[in-house]
This record gives sequence, C-alpha cells and structure tokens, in this order.
Amino acid sequence: MKHQVCLLLASVAVLASCAKGEYRISGSLKDFKGYGYDVDSVVLYVNGGNVPVTNEERIAAAIVETDSFYITGETDRIYLAEVTFYLKKAEEQTPFRVPVVLEPGHMTFDLRDGFFAGTPLNNDVLGFQQKLMTSSSVEEALAALDTVMALHKADPVGVLSLSLLVPYISPGQSLSYINELSEEMQQTSIVRDMRVQLEMKGKSSEGQTFIDFEATYEGRVQRLSDYVGKGKFVLVDFWASWCGPCRAEIPNLINVYNRYKGDKFEVIGVATWDKPSDTKRAIAELGIPYPQIMNAQKAGSDAYNIEGIPEIILFGPDGTILKRGLRGEAIEAEVKAALGL
Repeated sequence: MKHQVCLLLASVAVLASCAKGEYRISGSLKDFKGYGYDVDSVVLYVNGGNVPVTNEERIAAAIVETDSFYITGETDRIYLAEVTFYLKKAEEQTPFRVPVVLEPGHMTFDLRDGFFAGTPLNNDVLGFQQKLMTSSSVEEALAALDTVMALHKADPVGVLSLSLLVPYISPGQSLSYINELSEEMQQTSIVRDMRVQLEMKGKSSEGQTFIDFEATYEGRVQRLSDYVGKGKFVLVDFWASWCGPCRAEIPNLINVYNRYKGDKFEVIGVATWDKPSDTKRAIAELGIPYPQIMNAQKAGSDAYNIEGIPEIILFGPDGTILKRGLRGEAIEAEVKAALGL
C-alpha cells in the first residue's frame, strides 16, 4: 500500500522557545501487522498551548508505504504533538496515539519502545520511560521524575514523563507535579485532561466519603447507598462476567464473605460493563452468594474513575473509602484488620 495525503498546516499556539529547522518522523509498520492490523493512515497532530482541550490541529499527514511511514516538514518551535496511527482490522478502525516532542531532527518510532527517539527531547522521554521500567520502587521512580522536572518544567519532556508516572502515584502527588509545570505546559490539552481525571480520582480516593450511584434492572433501582454507609464494613467488587482476572478473584471474595458476613460486614458485587444475562449466568456458574447491583454498566466505574476491573474497594461503616485496588490475599488481610480480628 502506498499513498500520499497532501500536507496540511495549521496556525497553532507555540509551546516553547524557538528551535527552527526541518523535521522528519519515520518508523516501521511491520510490528502492527504482526498483531493483525493494517495501517490506513498516519497523521501528526499538535495540541496548542491555549487551545481548548477538545481541539486538535492537524499539521501533517504521512506518506505510508508497505512497511513504513514518514512525515517531513519544518518547525520554528518545539511542540507537544501526537502521531496517530489509524489501524484497521476487518471493518473496524482503531486510533493508536503516540505522543512526540516535535522538534528539528529525525524522530523514529519503534512499537516495542512505545515512544519516539532520535532527537534530544524525545530521547529524554524515552530515557525516563526506561528508568521507570527498571525502578525497584515508586520512591526510586519519583526521584527520577524529580530530576526530569528540574530540567523540563517548561517543555513537553516534563509533561510526558509525568504522564507515565501518574498511574502509580496518588492524585495529590500528581497534581503537585502538574502545578510545578510552566503555565504554557499546564494549558496543553494532555495536562488539562490529566488534571480533570486526577481531580475526579481524588474525590474517590482512600479517605474520601463514598460516591453514590444507581442502576436499574428489571424495573428495580439499586443504589450503592443501599449497602454502603449503613453501619457495616462493605467490600465492593466491580467486575464483569467476561473478565478473567475478575473471575479469578471471586473465590477470594466468597471465602471472605462466608467467614465474616454478619452485622459488621457485607460483600456486594457491581456488574460493570456487562450484559445482565451474562452476569446472571456467571453468578450461577461461580456460585456467588452475596448481593449484586445488576446492570451498573458505566455508572459505578465513572463514579470511581475505574479504568480497569476488577476494582475491589473496602468501605467503612460511615461510608469512608478505606482501601482501593485490593487483590488476592490482601482482601482478607484488610478485612480482618478493619474488623479488629
């Protein structure tokens, strides 16, 4: 496959100091094909400093060949940008987005790394990613981020490095790092989106009061508040019938339920992103004895900013969120500690 789409240029807000010169972005497409995807097109976007979060400016479309692509142009600034690979399998098209620091020079992409490399700032982002992967603790990763932030508060390296660590640190820590960024970097869409998500996550973090939600199934409305905040410790499992890791945790939850259920403790399931008929079938197959909030779909996951399941949360008698992300042996350990056993 070979085709060329004409170069499109857009007027965008600048993000950093002058750095005039030619750029070339290129890479192999073979690894995508190894996963069964064809590449329809590759497009370079830039997120402007003062442009609304929802706005993306297209600046160039790539020349896509059989096994590779390239984009060329000139830039007089350093931009926080994104290369989007529009992947196709069967009749479905899926966008695969990769951030890049658009700067003069030759930037190359390798799917195995997941980032661009070849120019100074992109090499710094890739270097932080590799440091993160080899860190033995969150503290070590934070120390590496501190080093990056000391040098890159006013350029995209700080933004992209922080985005890599955000899933592993608290919302409060993440927001404090965001506040260290320059005003220009804080106004990029990636940071604005990040701030919104973190503020939402902060409202459902440990120590906060539970957030209620409701779901309707067969004419009956169920709410989380039917169980949580009623004077019991409540273990809530957000799960789905199709989710292998969810099903793997069910025996642990049944064990805890059978051992500790009573006046002080309850377990409930929240059927998330699932068809009610499939949920009911799984309940029977797995022998789940505790109550379920059926057909919750996205109501619970949106309320608790859940990106992946299972998400198992322990609530206190007054509805305080005590622990999130419980798995395996930690489930019973936390329940026992909460009950003073």
